[in-house]
Amino acid sequence: GEDADVGPGPTITVGDTVTWTYEVTNTGNTLLADVEVTDDQGVVPVFVSGDTNDDGLLGTDETWIFEATDAAEAGQYTNLGTATANPVYADGTTAVPGLEPVVDEDPSNYVGEEQGGDPDILLIKSVVATDDAGNGILDNAGEDIDYQITVVNTGEVDLFDVTVTDTVEDNDPITLPDTPTFGDVDDDGVLDVGEAWVYQFSHTVSEQEFDDALMPVTVIEQRGFFLCSVIKFTGDGTIDNSATVTAKDIAGTIVTDEDTARTLLDDGCDECGTFGSKFENEYSDSLVV
Repeated sequence: GEDADVGPGPTITVGDTVTWTYEVTNTGNTLLADVEVTDDQGVVPVFVSGDTNDDGLLGTDETWIFEATDAAEAGQYTNLGTATANPVYADGTTAVPGLEPVVDEDPSNYVGEEQGGDPDILLIKSVVATDDAGNGILDNAGEDIDYQITVVNTGEVDLFDVTVTDTVEDNDPITLPDTPTFGDVDDDGVLDVGEAWVYQFSHTVSEQEFDDALMPVTVIEQRGFFLCSVIKFTGDGTIDNSATVTAKDIAGTIVTDEDTARTLLDDGCDECGTFGSKFENEYSDSLVV
C-alpha cells in the first residue's frame, strides 16, 4: 500500500475496492487497553493481527494492524484514522494514575477517477464435443452435447453483473453460474477490459428433442412401377442452442450479445445422405399400371 498522508494520493478507478491499513504501535512504556480505531468517513476498521500474546493489551513491543475496505468514490477523497487507548497496569484493568488516555491520528488520500470509454461485449457459443460414437454427429437421443461459451469484454471499461443464459431448442432458458469455469484471472467477479470468461457444460438430448429435430413422416410414393412406403424427415436436422449475455458498466449502461450453436443429427439413412428420405418398404406388393 501507499502511505498517502498528503493529497492528492493514488488514482483509483471509481467502484474498485479500496483497502485501508491502520498500524497502531505502542511507543510508550506502559501497557495500553481498550484500543479503538475509528475513521471519520464511516468505514469500520477491523482488527487483523498483532496481539502476539493474545492478552488484549497493546504491549510496548507490539504493533496492531486494523483494516477497512470500501468502494472508491469519484473525486478527491480524504479520510482520517484515529486510534485511542488507555494506559493500564499489567492486570489490564487498573488505570495508571496521572496518565491520560492516549490518542493519535493519521490521514490518507486518493483520487477516484471515472473509467472512460464505451462498454461492449462479445459472446461466442461453440460445440466442443458430441455423441458417443465420436463421429461429430449426434446419433441417438440420450447422448451428450458438450458446449463452451466464451464471453469477452471488447469495450473500454470494466463490466459488472455478468449474466449468461442458455436455451436449448424450445426449452426454458437456464442461467449459468455467476462464476465462469475459468477466465476470471483476478477472481474479483468483474469482467475486466480484454478479459475472456469461459463457461463449459453439457446437455443430454431427450427423445422429444431428437424427434422434433428430425420430424419423420411416413408417406406412400410411387417409385417406378411400385408404391413404396417412404419415411421423410421434415425437420431441420439440428439441435439448436442459443446463449445470451448481459452486463453493465459502472455507469449502469447495459450491453448484451448472443450466439447460436447447432449440432447435426444422424437420421440413420445411409442411402440418401444426412437428410432427405429413406425407404421403409422399397418393394411393395402394389403394382402401378
